[in-house]
Amino acid sequence: MQDSPGHKSISIVEPNKFIKSAFEFLLQNESWIKLSGSFISIEEFANSDSSAVTDILICDLKDIASDEFLTVRSLRIQFPSMTIAAATTTNYDGLIIRAIINGVSGYVSKTTSGKEFLNALKFIASGYSPVTPQLAGGISDFIKKSRLYSNLDSCFLLYEEETLLAKFAEGKSFSTIAEELGTTVGTIGKEIRNLYNKVFKIAELKRSANISFKN
Repeated sequence: MQDSPGHKSISIVEPNKFIKSAFEFLLQNESWIKLSGSFISIEEFANSDSSAVTDILICDLKDIASDEFLTVRSLRIQFPSMTIAAATTTNYDGLIIRAIINGVSGYVSKTTSGKEFLNALKFIASGYSPVTPQLAGGISDFIKKSRLYSNLDSCFLLYEEETLLAKFAEGKSFSTIAEELGTTVGTIGKEIRNLYNKVFKIAELKRSANISFKN
């Protein structure tokens, strides 16, 4: 069973005014959500008072990619407790991997029903992260390549992490993997969140060491 996310302060970044209005309407009707702000760009959000009080930022994936994720990475560093979720309209696994490398903790789809969107948001708000087979493979490759081409001691996958990513890469679901490993969906979701955090930390180490890398 999914944990209750508790009361969360949420901000929206959405360039499309119609989608932004739909988000506002949906979130304002949820008792566990306080809508802190609604913005048309990540830069506008970064320069607002809402950035300091936001627990979860829902931001358009293409918008945060427009400056090579510089602004969203800066926000993640400045507000490490903020959870950043990319909102997508289609399957952009390659772009989502780049977003994770730059500090994004998960994603939600704009094309699902309101109920499905809120369930996905609650999953992220509870401290979990979603993953697809393509993302699992991409995350595994990124960490392994980081280990191969650098001398950074933190660039490695634990056996348990490698096993988990391999199962997702095979296309298995959260519930199936939880049953196979004798654990819960929540525990698996937290492990994926930890892996995303590890990817961001590795990327930051490589950036600070001025090590070029491909993803």
